[in-house]
Amino acid sequence: MRLHFANSVWFVAAFLLVMSLTLGVTFAHEGRPVGEYRLVVGWLVEPAYEGSDNAVSIRVNKATESGDKERAPSMSHEEKEKEESESEGHHGNGDSNGDSDNSSQAPASGSSTSIAGMAGQHGEPATPVEGLEETLQVEVTHVPTGTATTRDLLAVFGDPGHYVAAMIPTATGVYEFRVFGTVEGTPIDETFASMGGGGGFDDIRSSAGLQFPVQLPEIREIESGARGALAAAQEAQDTALAAQTAANEAQGGGNSLAILALIIGVAGAILGAGGVLIGLRGRGS
Repeated sequence: MRLHFANSVWFVAAFLLVMSLTLGVTFAHEGRPVGEYRLVVGWLVEPAYEGSDNAVSIRVNKATESGDKERAPSMSHEEKEKEESESEGHHGNGDSNGDSDNSSQAPASGSSTSIAGMAGQHGEPATPVEGLEETLQVEVTHVPTGTATTRDLLAVFGDPGHYVAAMIPTATGVYEFRVFGTVEGTPIDETFASMGGGGGFDDIRSSAGLQFPVQLPEIREIESGARGALAAAQEAQDTALAAQTAANEAQGGGNSLAILALIIGVAGAILGAGGVLIGLRGRGS
């Protein structure tokens, strides 16, 4: 009996740990209502580390009405209760089965399935909005440096309403995602910040300490070293060019003196020859 109780306690503890980790991943995205739509934005892979493959993840869903009000006049009270009961039962099965389906179809992000469950608000049904890769873009800004880039979105195959923009973030810190364009003709311009900027998705973290067994330099360190090497090479090249120019000028000056001496010598020879001719003519006369 005690063994069974201990096993049960360990099972519950493990279950709660898994749930807490799952919820942690789930809430590492920010969901926001925008008119009749709901956007859920974050990194595709979270926790997010510098130098690792990642992508901006954007889910767009549209809240839909159950239609009870339209059907109510033509339905009896018993039929309505029966339909609601069947609908609730189907919804529950859909959640349990839908998670496994989404996990097999969505990219291996570790959080796509959980985020899909955040589509509606307060249990409201939601419909994924498709075709937005043609009308939406995302501007990604690294807040500490102000560096920004605009990326097109790609629709995730088999996961309607889910769009990504692949990238490899190379600097730690706070990021902002500005989602802009149109959703079914409705203008959208919303900015989402990572946690360090007051938002809901992950900041990019340093990958130091994660590498094993060999610690590799960070990308920013490699970039800094490469820039230093290029600057030193450029300085050496400039010095060499200056030395070459000075040598050429010195060599050019020596040539000029040689040419001038040759000209003077030729002129002296001509004058000497002329003097000789004049002397010969004087003797002949």
